[in-house]
Amino acid sequence: AHKPLVLLSVAAMGLTSAQLSLTTYLVLYVSDFLLLSAVAAGSFLALSEVGGSLGRVIWGVVSDRFFHGRRIPILVLIAVLTAGCGVVFAAFQPGVSLVLLVLITLFFGFCVAGFNGIWMNAAAESVDNRLAGMASGFSLSIGSWGVIFGPPLFGWIVDITGGYAAAWLFVTCQMFVVVALLLAAGAMMRKEAQEH
Repeated sequence: AHKPLVLLSVAAMGLTSAQLSLTTYLVLYVSDFLLLSAVAAGSFLALSEVGGSLGRVIWGVVSDRFFHGRRIPILVLIAVLTAGCGVVFAAFQPGVSLVLLVLITLFFGFCVAGFNGIWMNAAAESVDNRLAGMASGFSLSIGSWGVIFGPPLFGWIVDITGGYAAAWLFVTCQMFVVVALLLAAGAMMRKEAQEH
């Protein structure tokens, strides 16, 4: 019945979809499309996971120190940056600068694999303290559906287009929907706060 939590949870579905699409297909993208070795491709997967680990800590610090504990603006920022990374990955071609690929892969992971802590805090803080556990569980249940649907849909786009550009742009389009849902949730939460 709490619409901001529902919107936040559906937005998280888009973020988890993007996260698992990256981790599922990054090795194939780097080896089959960018034509780097399997060892190098595995290294890029590890790099994206390192970025995600850093993101889970740093995004929390940024939210607390610079956004006064507001979670929705951070999630919006993460979604916008993820959308940008999708565009860059779609534009990459074989022979791309390794330095650029390393930096973008690290940053992509930092954003889309680093949002989870902010999401869980946002879910818990969107309701009365007594309902925080239930809200977190509900949001995790809904958001996790992106893990199930995202990678197969990404792979299907790769199959029907014969390349990765459209699939990465699909991730970008998902982020536009995520931003819209988050902005709507944030507006509802601000209205609720004013009424109380």
